[in-house]
Parts: sequence; C-alpha cells; structure tokens
Amino acid sequence: MIPHIKMAEADPRYLFLFPDRSLFIGPLTDNGMHAHHALQIVCCPEPVSIRLEDRTLHTRLTVLAPNAKHAVSGEHPAQCILLIDGESSLCQSIESGSLKGADALSLDSHSNSKALSKDSGPSGIYSQLSKDTPDCSSAVLMMNSILAELPGAPAPDNIRPLDHRIASACQFIQNDPDLKASLIEVSQHTGLSEGRFTHLFKEQMGIPLRKYILWLRLRKSVNALQHGLSLTDAAHEAGFADQAHMSRSFKEHFGSSPADLLTIRGKVNIHFCESGGDGP
Repeated sequence: MIPHIKMAEADPRYLFLFPDRSLFIGPLTDNGMHAHHALQIVCCPEPVSIRLEDRTLHTRLTVLAPNAKHAVSGEHPAQCILLIDGESSLCQSIESGSLKGADALSLDSHSNSKALSKDSGPSGIYSQLSKDTPDCSSAVLMMNSILAELPGAPAPDNIRPLDHRIASACQFIQNDPDLKASLIEVSQHTGLSEGRFTHLFKEQMGIPLRKYILWLRLRKSVNALQHGLSLTDAAHEAGFADQAHMSRSFKEHFGSSPADLLTIRGKVNIHFCESGGDGP
C-alpha cells in the first residue's frame, strides 16, 4: 500500500541517492520535454499531469520507460519521484513485468489503486522521513511501498549484508582518490576472476561496476558543490573530463542537471545511501 503523505509547506524536501536509483519527495516540476536513461515512477496523492509526445496523462501513479520523452507538472508537497538506472536489474524487472514494451503506464485503474486514495491514513513510514535525521532504511521502505503497486511487482529490497568480497571491493574502490580503479584491479583485490566478479557485483549491487564508479563520482561532485565549488571545479574534483560530462551524467542518472539541483539546494536534504541501508 502506498502511504498517504501529508507535508506542511515549510517541511524540507528529501533526495535519497542510491547506486542504482534515487528517490525525491516533495514538489518538483520538470521544465520542458526531455528524456533520460532512467526509468521513472511518479506517485502522488493527487493527479499529476505528464505530457508525452503523443498524449497527456493525468494520473496519481505512472511508470515511464527509460528514454521516453516527457514533461511532468506536479507540485504537490507529497509527490514522490523514483528514478531507477536503465541498466539495473530492477529496471529490467519492471520493464518486463509491468511496462511490457509500453513507453508509459498509468496505474490509477490498477486493482490496488485504493492505496492511492487521499483518505489513506497517515503513514508510519513517512513519519520517519519527516524527522530531523531521516535514514536511508526509511527510504527503502517508501520505495518498496511504491514498487509493490506495480503489476508483476519485483521482489522488495530486503536489507541484508553484502557478500564480504563485494563489500571489500566497494571499500577498495572508494579508497581510490581518483575513482579510477579498473575491473582487473578490483577483481584481483577480491581474489575472483573478472567474469565471476562482474556477475557477483551486479547481482549484489544491482548495477554494473562502471555504473557504481560513476555513482561515486556523482556523489563526490554533489559533495563538492555543497561545499561551494563551482560546477567546473566540482567536475574536475570528481574525475569528470569537464562540466559538460558531469552534467550529462547527472541527467542520465538522476533526471536533473547539477544546475537544477543547485537552484533548490538550500531546501533539499540530500542523503547518500548504499543498497538497503545507510550510506557512509
């Protein structure tokens, strides 16, 4: 059941950044038609207008396929936007189980749509998010609530420890100041063959190794921007070739450019999360 969220106008907005997805909670309007590599799920207690190339949807729960051109107009304070990396295992599961080749899917008529009713009671999940120090585990619960509404819903993300070799690999990669560890170096560090490591890493993390390293670079660039660096300096600090490279990567991964995030930076609480739990 998707919880009904009631936020006061003064409440902060939240952005939870996971290696293979991001969850934004609060009013946010996409400006103009655009497309990105992530699959997008929009969930709101009130209908949101979503313009596609050939039609416009007015719906409270919508799934948008990766690379589908769209524009979202919804400023409800309890709006949730879930972006899932187009190469992730979760995205592939939703595409095959829910979208089935469609560019968009409106789920207001889905059999579980009563869960979207404004009359739904207050959620214990959101009460955790509205605390001064919300955690990533609460965001996982919120995402699972949304995913459970999809036909052919993927299995929920259970909070479980990583395989010790993958946990060690992630630490090895993060310890590299330039974030340029190669597949050969990381697999040798774990004692696994390149093929076995590649398979196990995606199985455990949900995305390929190169996408995980990209996420670390994006995370580093956001930290740099929050500490006052310019877009150009933040790009270089995080190992991107230039500002344009960083901006393209942001758009593909999060659906927004770093400049877009900066315009509301003071009102958004950004949390970096590892899979299934709190990040460092």
